[in-house]
Amino acid sequence: MARIEAEVGKPQGGFMKWIDDRFPFTKTMEYHVTKYYASSY
Repeated sequence: MARIEAEVGKPQGGFMKWIDDRFPFTKTMEYHVTKYYASSY
């Protein structure tokens, strides 16, 4: 399928990239939730 002219120079990444460009959602989630180690004492 041919790409639309408006999408030719458009960077890939989708919705989460759009969010992360405005607010560091992924970095915040990794810091506070997904990479939390309870036994790091």
